[in-house]
Amino acid sequence: GLTLAPDGEHVYLTVGGFIKWISVGAGGGLDPETLTAIARPAYFTDVVLTPDGRRLYASSYGDGILGFSVAADGSLSELDPPATATGAKVTALAVSSNGHSLYAAAKAGYGSQNRLLQYSIEDDGGLTAKDPASLPLDSRPYDLAITPDGRSLYVAAGDLALFDLDVTGLATPKSPAAFDLVKA
Repeated sequence: GLTLAPDGEHVYLTVGGFIKWISVGAGGGLDPETLTAIARPAYFTDVVLTPDGRRLYASSYGDGILGFSVAADGSLSELDPPATATGAKVTALAVSSNGHSLYAAAKAGYGSQNRLLQYSIEDDGGLTAKDPASLPLDSRPYDLAITPDGRSLYVAAGDLALFDLDVTGLATPKSPAAFDLVKA
């Protein structure tokens, strides 16, 4: 996973069991002397920031979703508690444009099915499962995206799974619920 801080000053990425960040210099170059990392016994799959740049979330196959506070200098510190258990292999994350909801694409494994997980982001950065906490997906999910107006969510999962987002950020399947990419 890879994301750029909203202020453009840092790049955050996942590499195996590391979350790394580096300062962006003049002209968009990266300053190698500022490369910093946090190591965890996890295989990270994606990383996202809230629109205000104050929180970072990283997904993993085994440890669910890890949350961090982002300091003014771009450094990270774990939230308390540091992780939200998902019981799933999370492959991708997306945060709503208002910063109040987080969505996770999870592939089958650890006794679970392919699904979309949905959470509210609390003021302290903690995640609370929405109701319903998950929605089934027909195929293994690889990525997801939210439209700029915050009203729709798309999940690349074989076909393109389509969801409406209400004003609280709750996802419900659109009608039709999928777009067949093979037949299109």
